[in-house]
Amino acid sequence: MNTEKESAFRILSHREGSVQPMFDAVPIGPLSPSSSLLVERRDLEPTSWQSHLLEDQLLHFFMKPAMIGFSLKDAAIAKIPVVDGQAVFCPRREWHNISWDERISVLSIRIPDAALMEAARERLTERSLEIVPRHVVTDDRLTHLLFALDAERARGYSAGKLFVDSIETALANILLTSFNTFTPRSIPRKGAWLLVSFDALLSSCTPTWTNKSA
Repeated sequence: MNTEKESAFRILSHREGSVQPMFDAVPIGPLSPSSSLLVERRDLEPTSWQSHLLEDQLLHFFMKPAMIGFSLKDAAIAKIPVVDGQAVFCPRREWHNISWDERISVLSIRIPDAALMEAARERLTERSLEIVPRHVVTDDRLTHLLFALDAERARGYSAGKLFVDSIETALANILLTSFNTFTPRSIPRKGAWLLVSFDALLSSCTPTWTNKSA
């Protein structure tokens, strides 16, 4: 895979003055066969503070316990304890800072807007959508899907792109149903209202968790 084509399959961040892969460490194993649902697995060494701005919906699924330092822009620093099997949603289109003092193992997943819009057209039939932030999301479906995705990655995506596409569709539908507080009343055909609401959730609700042990 040439460099230009490979970059199209990488999770990117605005950092250190340019748009580049979110982390310097090379992902473990093959990249996702999908240009839509991007998946990167890494074991990351301790790091001092990093600043990121993300254009896409992104979550990190932790494979081992960790303690993550986090702050939005110049806001107060929070220390976030994470256990294995928990996922943290990153804020989108807002500068934020992260750090960790010990080695972490994480599966990073970029969820495309197109998947959320398609899920919205399938599921939402009325006019408005309200999403209320929650600090802890207990959803075994999400946790098991992410473990299945990592298992498929470890096998070199032997089941092919169709398997990854199915995970993408399931993730998008779970995100809609889990974060929606009432039966919505319809959305524009292109799902713009959905994306505004979902962005508001991610910006105001970091960290958001899914807990395998609940």
